Amino acid sequence: MSLLSLPTEIISKTCRYLGLERDVDGFVYYNNDDLQSLRLTCRNLHAKTTFDAVVRYGLLLEELEISVDYKGLCQLLHITQIPVFRDRIKRVLFYHPRVTSTADDCDIL
Repeated sequence: MSLLSLPTEIISKTCRYLGLERDVDGFVYYNNDDLQSLRLTCRNLHAKTTFDAVVRYGLLLEELEISVDYKGLCQLLHITQIPVFRDRIKRVLFYHPRVTSTADDCDIL
């Protein structure tokens, strides 16, 4: 039996344990690398794990901090094109990335 032939509910329950780790103090947290790798495997698995991704990333999506540069705006565009992610966004905070300037960057009059 292949993974794709499993019902979405079973894949969803499996995703709850992907990346579940415990630190030295016993604090439980998620390492999202495994879920991300599974979602990148194929389109069918990506579709079957969308709900789990929304649950796991949901709190992060409520208040987005987006850098006002090309990469940040592309990420915002990508997130807003996915309805289940877009609907979770409550507030978007824009910030300007810190750029270190040198004396060569300044125009001296």
